[in-house]
Amino acid sequence: MLCTYGIGWSFLVATGNARSDPSASHGLRPRDALRAQIQAGMDSGPGSPLSEVRARLRSRYQNWDKGQEEEVAYRVEALPPIIAPMTRPPVTFSMKTFGLNELGRDLVVGDIHGAFGALQRELDRIAFDGAVDRLFCVGDLIDRGPLSDQVLWWLDKPWFHTILGNHEWMAFLHVYGSSFERRFHENAGGKWLGELPRDEQEAVVQRLVALPLVIEVQTASDRAVGLIHAGCYFDSWDLIRQMDFSQLSGDGENDFVRCCLWSTERYKRQYRRVVDKVRAVFHGHLTVRQHVVLGNSFFIDTGGWMPDSGGFFTLLDLATLMPALAPGEAPPAGLSVVPLPSASPLPVPMSQHSRVARLLDSGKK
Repeated sequence: MLCTYGIGWSFLVATGNARSDPSASHGLRPRDALRAQIQAGMDSGPGSPLSEVRARLRSRYQNWDKGQEEEVAYRVEALPPIIAPMTRPPVTFSMKTFGLNELGRDLVVGDIHGAFGALQRELDRIAFDGAVDRLFCVGDLIDRGPLSDQVLWWLDKPWFHTILGNHEWMAFLHVYGSSFERRFHENAGGKWLGELPRDEQEAVVQRLVALPLVIEVQTASDRAVGLIHAGCYFDSWDLIRQMDFSQLSGDGENDFVRCCLWSTERYKRQYRRVVDKVRAVFHGHLTVRQHVVLGNSFFIDTGGWMPDSGGFFTLLDLATLMPALAPGEAPPAGLSVVPLPSASPLPVPMSQHSRVARLLDSGKK
C-alpha cells in the first residue's frame, strides 16, 4: 500500500457550515420548490427540479458543432438565485464492473480536462463507433480546457464511462465546501464552475461525485483490466474486489480514497511490482510525455488538454493494450502487444513502503 497524498489534504475537508448563496440578491423571490429539494438533500429523481436543470444543461449543446469550440458561444437564461442553506449531500463511493464487449472495441483515454472538442476529433480519426464501441476514461473530465461545462452532455452518452478524479472531487468541495476549497479549485482550473448559476453547479457536481471510484472491465483475454485515477492502494486487485465500498467515509478522508484520487507514488518511485489478479491497471492524474508502463500499471495522461505544449490524447485498445488505430492504419514499426510480467520483480510489497512514503512525498497535481 504505497500511497502519498501531498501536503496534508485532510485540512481541505469541508466545514459543513450552512450558508447562503453569496450571489443571491435581495428582491429576487427564491423558488421554494427547488429550495426544499436542496434542504432535503438534493433529490435528483425523475421530475425533480434538479433533473430539470440537468435536462436544460444537456439541451444547451444539442446543436454543438464539434471541433469549433472556440467559435461557438451559448447563452441560456439564468434561473433566479436560490436562498437556502447549503447542506452537503451524502457521498457513497463505489466500484463498477463491465462485461466483455463482444460487438466492438473498448478503448481507454487519459485525463480530458474539458478538451472535449479535441477528444472528439481524435475519436473521429480512429473511426470510433458509439453503436458498438465503448470509451473509458481515467477521470479528470473537467477544468483547464475550454468545454468543461459540457461534462453532463458527455456523461449522458451510453458508450462513455469514467471514474472519479481529483478534479471532480474538488468541484464537489467547491460547491459544498469552504471558501478556501472554492478558491483552491478555481486556481486548479475550476473558475468555469463558479460562473454557472448555483442550481447548475449543484446539478453538475452531484452527477460527478456519483461516479465510481474504481472501474473493472472484462477483456477477451479472460482477464479484467482496472481503472483508478491516481494510485492503486494494493498489490492485489482481489483486495479491491473484496472491499465494501459503502463503508468508506463519504468525506474522502480515507487512505484508500485519497490514494485513488491523489497518489503519484508508483510513478515517482518507479515502482514496478505487478498488481496481481488483474491484467492491467490504468491511471491518469500525472501528465507524462508518452504513456508509461511500470509492471502492469499504465500511466496514460499525455496532456491532450494542452496541445499548445505538445500534449495529445492517448487512446489504448483494451484488447491489445496498444494505441487504437484508424482503419487501414499500420502500427508503428516494432509495435506489438505489450508483454506484461507474470511475476512481481520487486521483493518488497507496497504496504511496507507506505508509512515512509507519506512523510517523504508532498507533490500533488
